Amino acid sequence: MEKFILTVKTPEDARIRVFEVAFAGEKDKETETEILAEAFADGETKFELTPGRYVIRQEKKGYYTADRCLDLDKDTTLSLPLEERSTYGYEPSEEQVNFYYEAFDKFAPDDDERWAPYEVIFDTPAFRKREGAGAHCIYTNEEMWEFVRAEEEKNPNMRVFTLFESRVYNLPAPIAVFSKDLPAGALTLEEVGAALQKTGKPVVHYQAQIHGNETSGGNAALGLIKYLATPEGEKLLDKIHLYIIPRANPEGALLYRRTGGKNMDLNRDYLSLYSAENQGGFRAFRAFNPCLVIDAHELRSRKLTRMMRYEDIQLSSGIAPNADPEMLENNLNLLYEATYEMQKYGIRNYFYLDHVSGVEMTTSTRFFVERGAMTVLIECRGINLGNLCARRRVMGQFTAARKMLEEVAEHSEKYAEPCRRERESYLNPFDREFVVEGAYTDDPENDPKFPITYFDVQTGEVVKTEDKPLTVYRKTVRTRPRPQAYVLPLGKPWEQELIALLDRQFITYEKKEQVYSADLSQFIREGDTIKLSDVLPRSFEKGALVVPVAQEASRIVSFIFEADCPDSVQAKKTLKLEKHLQELFFPEGEYDVYRKELL
Repeated sequence: MEKFILTVKTPEDARIRVFEVAFAGEKDKETETEILAEAFADGETKFELTPGRYVIRQEKKGYYTADRCLDLDKDTTLSLPLEERSTYGYEPSEEQVNFYYEAFDKFAPDDDERWAPYEVIFDTPAFRKREGAGAHCIYTNEEMWEFVRAEEEKNPNMRVFTLFESRVYNLPAPIAVFSKDLPAGALTLEEVGAALQKTGKPVVHYQAQIHGNETSGGNAALGLIKYLATPEGEKLLDKIHLYIIPRANPEGALLYRRTGGKNMDLNRDYLSLYSAENQGGFRAFRAFNPCLVIDAHELRSRKLTRMMRYEDIQLSSGIAPNADPEMLENNLNLLYEATYEMQKYGIRNYFYLDHVSGVEMTTSTRFFVERGAMTVLIECRGINLGNLCARRRVMGQFTAARKMLEEVAEHSEKYAEPCRRERESYLNPFDREFVVEGAYTDDPENDPKFPITYFDVQTGEVVKTEDKPLTVYRKTVRTRPRPQAYVLPLGKPWEQELIALLDRQFITYEKKEQVYSADLSQFIREGDTIKLSDVLPRSFEKGALVVPVAQEASRIVSFIFEADCPDSVQAKKTLKLEKHLQELFFPEGEYDVYRKELL
């Protein structure tokens, strides 16, 4: 095969790598790249190549990485842009790849004409140039606070509180409460929450950037704050209350990484509630009892080199097999309505992981649905893109959230009543058996179909579009009667840490410090299976911890202590950060949690 020369013009101390694209399986599916050559050079670097598709990557310390994906078949001279980092935080490291495909603007363009009615959402620090900031810097914590305080001064329906302070860098996080019924006076967040609950209007919880490098949700949160001061946005507050946590992980934003200052993934901490950040978010939830929780995230723009499936937004919700069926149907309806609305503005959407399901209990969307709220995950293409196509990403996030707010406002009783009914059932949960295991199921005749579009990453041209049906997690596989209480013997190594966990979750329990005797069943492992023993007389010399099922945290209690629930801490070890649970993981074939069965 005839060869040609690729000449790459390089600045001093830059590293150039050339990857030849190889295909895994069908060409319109997954691709991978194999390194062909690399060099450190000044001036010009030459590579002898055969015709094909290549990725050329240029890296230099203190600069953002630059990528180009090109079809090459003849002698070519190439110069890659290098943009300097500011190095004071709030931006990607030089190791993080940012994609500079010329085609990106073709398959993810701005649509200023259709977006014009909502231009106000871009009047935020996210879109203001700052002296000394790198091209992919995001606004600082101080700039965020200046913005929300300035908006509070102008908007009589807005009140700002400090929700928490992070533990490593001591960064305060704001929460902005929006209502036309804000009580007068310098009240606490809890007092405001209690007052707003008495109005009977539904409350919506919106949080963003719990992963610090997922920036568009935080940008959209500030845009939503601006929108709520417009006449159209203000009308929403006739029917609902709303609070916004614009940056749920301020330390992750500072470090521009997924995890917080202690390198913990905060969206895997909702059962443990170790972090100040999630304790703050749960504080707000308990103060306001919202019927809807919206959590704004980003997902990676995959490093494909030929065909890219690209949705601006992917939606999901915390579908849970134990939740009120009407509440779950309402939750699905919110996803559909948001999808149809985004299509009006040229925003493409499908569904996260290609189905609608509860992710694991340690995440916000599953945790809050088990606390009696509808939950929506808004995922946007954005990780590893820096500030590329920032307006489109924010418009997608904002449009999805706005439509769901409008739906709840317009049909407030429809959406709020099942959530109230769900929470009331926690205090008397024995009418329904506990669903230990559920599964995905599809309904081809009734499940809606939504389009998925694939683009050529070099040309930006549409390769194909296909309609894909939605699969929902809604099949019951196994159930079990709920016990009256779970009983744990005292005197175990994990006792104090487990009690601390229950306290963080506001789980009610009784500590019996005398000899405790009762007729109880117990989980026992037999090979790879787990069974529940017969009810037998048991006696614990050092006393027992008794955790009733009928309480505000009823569902959380069952998920923590049922041994064979696929979503439980035991089966998946989703509380792996909790050292005390190691003692609970069948150390010698038995499980130190007992059930006091209903008579």
